Amino acid sequence: MTLFCKFLSIADKLSLIEKQQEEIERKIEEDPFLTERLNLDTLLAEFQNNEKFVGKIKDLLKSHCKIRKSRRDGNCFYRSYLYSICEQRFSKKLSDDAFSQFLLIVQDSLAQLVKLGYPEFTCEDFWDTMIELLTKAVPDGPSGVDTFWNTPMHDPYLITWLRFCTSLHLQLNQENFLPYVIEHGGVKHFCTTQVEPVKKEADQVQCIALSQFFKIPVRIYYLDQSAGGINFHDFPHGSEPNVHLLYRPGHYDIIYENES
Repeated sequence: MTLFCKFLSIADKLSLIEKQQEEIERKIEEDPFLTERLNLDTLLAEFQNNEKFVGKIKDLLKSHCKIRKSRRDGNCFYRSYLYSICEQRFSKKLSDDAFSQFLLIVQDSLAQLVKLGYPEFTCEDFWDTMIELLTKAVPDGPSGVDTFWNTPMHDPYLITWLRFCTSLHLQLNQENFLPYVIEHGGVKHFCTTQVEPVKKEADQVQCIALSQFFKIPVRIYYLDQSAGGINFHDFPHGSEPNVHLLYRPGHYDIIYENES
């Protein structure tokens, strides 16, 4: 009886943990996919008890003024990267040639995935949503994109397609990425377990792969525990990106440079 009660107690604890996790996920799902632009200095209050983070935020405020927060659901890198590309198009910071190249890459991506062995009927709806965003919503400007993005199923379909494109690039360039994912059992296994599943967080490998595939560079600033001011990396290395993201452990948001 005592042993039974002990196991029951463990089961109750596990059930409580599961319920707490479900509650956290429910609250996250109530958040918008993307907020409005907010003042970047709001992060100072959020991290007021972390001296290193506060110092890095103050350093970042010298060059950036606004932040648009993405839902903390594991899809934040993909969502922030794509939305920022749309914004770059609105502001003309992304040239006609660069956007045309981006659109062509997206248009060709379905055939490439099918050639790689992915079933067309599974992929086509996700690809159609991406094409509709770029050819119909983006020309309508910010309000058109926001309306499209917040239509049910559009956000998860867009996220899924970005994950497929990341997986595609990794598999087509296995020799370049194998050293970084070998502990995951190779590139293919890494893609099926760390890239394609929804809500799996993106790390540097995914950031490099997607920015290389779309040929639209991204600069990522890091709130971390390192000494000194804010650090950043450009993907691909040596590029001059317009897309700027802020990374803090497990999460990415969009940040905006000072207009001057």
